[in-house]
Amino acid sequence: MSSKYNEDLQNQIKVITKLLKKPENRLCADCKRPSPSWASINLGVFVCINCSGCHREIGVHVTKIKSINLDLWPKKVLKNFKKINNEIANKYWEYKLKHFDFKSIQNDMYKLIDFIRDKYERKKWINKKKKDPMTLIIKGEFEDEDNNDDDNENNEDDDEEVKKKNKKNKKKEKKN
Repeated sequence: MSSKYNEDLQNQIKVITKLLKKPENRLCADCKRPSPSWASINLGVFVCINCSGCHREIGVHVTKIKSINLDLWPKKVLKNFKKINNEIANKYWEYKLKHFDFKSIQNDMYKLIDFIRDKYERKKWINKKKKDPMTLIIKGEFEDEDNNDDDNENNEDDDEEVKKKNKKNKKKEKKN
């Protein structure tokens, strides 16, 4: 792998590790298990490995899943994640969800996928009077809570550049 790729990935991991230390990101946004290690980069949530599989099953037209330490994210996505957290996202996605037993879905993949489809695809519990927070962030209409961007934001790679880097590095890995 290129040293630039490794450096970018290490910087990303530092930023995400900091974000995951926040109390509102310590649990999976969907099933509430501890220590999420994946993220839906278009929904702005951190999720556990089981929920990440459910998100992948739903499809990229609804949710785009990336590893927090294996995939290089576009810089804009990382910047957006500094403005959102699982709690903010769930105030929208679970707005009408009351008294739900999250333990009931943690060990039942059928219930888990159905819950995640209800939440993001069917939008069963959203606040219909508002837009989802990640859309507002992308449009610049969402105000960031602590507005301290102490990480390097000057390198704004777009999605295509990151995809090319990931593809190139995967080819190099296969050769080795």
